[in-house]
Amino acid sequence: DVVELPEEEDFYDFTVDGLHNMIVRMQAGSENFVVVHNSSVYEATVGISGTRKEGKKEWTVRHCVAPLFEGYGNFGDFEDGPAAYRYTEARLSPIAEHLLVDPDYLAVTPMVMNYSGTKQMPLSLPAKLPLMMVNGGTTLAVGMSGGIPSYSVPDVLDLAIKALEGRVTNKDIAAKKPTSSYGGRCVSTTKDEPYRSYVLTGKGSVRYQPDYVVDERKRTITLTSVCVGLDKASSIVKFMTAVNDLPDVMRVVPSTGNGVYSIVIRCKPRGSDFEETLDKIVKLMTTSVSYDVVRLSRESEDEMSVAKLPILQLLTDWAAYRISLQTDVTNYRIQRVEQRVERIDLLIKAVDCLEIIMKSLRVDDSEAYLVRHMKVTPEQAHDILEMRVRQLKSLEKRKLLEERKACMTTLKTLRIDLKYP
Repeated sequence: DVVELPEEEDFYDFTVDGLHNMIVRMQAGSENFVVVHNSSVYEATVGISGTRKEGKKEWTVRHCVAPLFEGYGNFGDFEDGPAAYRYTEARLSPIAEHLLVDPDYLAVTPMVMNYSGTKQMPLSLPAKLPLMMVNGGTTLAVGMSGGIPSYSVPDVLDLAIKALEGRVTNKDIAAKKPTSSYGGRCVSTTKDEPYRSYVLTGKGSVRYQPDYVVDERKRTITLTSVCVGLDKASSIVKFMTAVNDLPDVMRVVPSTGNGVYSIVIRCKPRGSDFEETLDKIVKLMTTSVSYDVVRLSRESEDEMSVAKLPILQLLTDWAAYRISLQTDVTNYRIQRVEQRVERIDLLIKAVDCLEIIMKSLRVDDSEAYLVRHMKVTPEQAHDILEMRVRQLKSLEKRKLLEERKACMTTLKTLRIDLKYP
């Protein structure tokens, strides 16, 4: 079940257009895998992909907290890079199915031309959560460095709900600790000036520690995960070298057995202060990562704005955008249901006036005849005459009335949603 995409398709440029087209194809057959060929797209695909072990639900290898693609094959990890594209496949992940909104939203999203001017693409790809906060990281943006830490999906969901209700505060943000895709935990508190600065202004730093287990009897410290700042082979080697140089450490042994990564640090059995050594190791494993929240916003086809802003502003701006988008899509759905009701009313009238329709077929100007005898508009008369006789005969008035009743119930619900404060 592998769908191999032809090389001439231009959506391999990993823009919103590219992601949108890939998602549409995956949603059309979500059980199929897509083989990604282009090198730039493959690099981006690896960045937002995760893989699962056979029969297990949890993500075992992932590069972000909520992988949007589910990979099959060797997508690498914090130590090794991914295999060549021909050995891997990817499809839309279950979490992406939940986070990315349905196509109705694309109908009300402003469209612009793609880079080659051959297709239209959405100005933005609407999502149910601010994914920038879920899958964070540090990068360069338009000549300036920027970065934002990752948060768990439940934490972002809680903040998003409060932002939509207009009651999110800096205190709420400070209570949600950043997380890491590979494990570890945030050890910063509001007493730390760099972390407080990050919460209030968007610029500051966050301290992380990997998960570890201490066995005082065996005098070992076992790191059972890595964390932000300690998730690259070079940083891990540097940490292991520094630990190995401690006078009371006998040896440092990395282990990857059974698919679980760990680093076992063995201390001398006698003549050493284990607690003091543990404190030194904890200090060495604690990393500090600087962040400077940058939002890149495309206002139109030719206009783009870059702003450095605090997390609170990011959340409130997202909430305003999301409310505006929901209002537009609700109006769009109301309009679509109203059009269907008009169509049903016309079909019911056609069933009641079947003899008049048959007579109109015998005169020169059938449309004028229907306008005069059925009291319909010229456009409606044209639609009636475009119907097949078999279709008119098979129409059941009872089913049409039931569908009309269901449409009116849907309209009532949508109008209530539109008035929701």
